[in-house]
Amino acid sequence: MVLLADAAKGIVWRVDTYTGAYSVVIQNDVFLPTNPLIPLGVDGVHILRNELYFTNLGNNLLGVVQISANGTAIGALQNISNQLAFPDDFAVTDNGTVYVVGDNTLWRVTPNGGVDVLAGGAQDLALEGATSAQFGRTKDDAGVLYVGTNGGLLAAVDGVLHGGQLLAVNVGLYR
Repeated sequence: MVLLADAAKGIVWRVDTYTGAYSVVIQNDVFLPTNPLIPLGVDGVHILRNELYFTNLGNNLLGVVQISANGTAIGALQNISNQLAFPDDFAVTDNGTVYVVGDNTLWRVTPNGGVDVLAGGAQDLALEGATSAQFGRTKDDAGVLYVGTNGGLLAAVDGVLHGGQLLAVNVGLYR
């Protein structure tokens, strides 16, 4: 089973990868795209234990909700932070710290909602078009966040498309 975000419809789907069966498991107004300039809602989703962390790209939101074993929501969705500009993807540590990318920026969001900019910025080329984030999977790169960029495909900082990159950021240095 996998859970997939549908940013255009503002819902989360459950897909059985063996049978191909699928169904909507979470539908909530918090997931809806409400920004007419950016008609995308729930975007990034990741599970840590029994919690589904999510971003709403158009509403600048990072949130979390407890889920059951079959992926349905248990309880209310909680807002962790709405201080992020166009949060796209993220990675979550075991202690609930979330490293979010979007708007050419890498943020660290603590479990209590504190936000720090670790790299980049709205007009910075270093993480231009940051769109995906994943921690390394070996003991040697467990503290490294790999960030994929689109090089400014949607909104080039200087009007020039630079091409995508895969960047390695040692977030272990910021702990």
